[in-house]
Amino acid sequence: MLPADAWAAIQAASVEADATLSVAGYDRRPGNHGAWRLSEGSVTFRTAREPVGDAIFYRDVPLMPVRTHQGIVRPLRPEALPLIEWRLRDITRPAPSVVMSNLPTCANCHSFSADG
Repeated sequence: MLPADAWAAIQAASVEADATLSVAGYDRRPGNHGAWRLSEGSVTFRTAREPVGDAIFYRDVPLMPVRTHQGIVRPLRPEALPLIEWRLRDITRPAPSVVMSNLPTCANCHSFSADG
């Protein structure tokens, strides 16, 4: 997690110009001689001058990597479905709140009205 002061500096600097966030994943398993890059990605964004004005509602789903195939992520096993949590995040606060859990997966497609 990024320290609050670093995120505040990024927000301030990205109001007038684009900011690019780059992330890389490395294999650091015991027995691996040195770390090697498994994945990488980046996104460019800009911070709006106006406040968001409300919380963000989202579904938090853990990734289920396939141990025998690098770079492959599979759907959740049925016994892992209770790990899905629905969260509400006020971006001015350091952490989200879990508002729903143990919800049937059919709610994934039937959570919102057709017009948003």
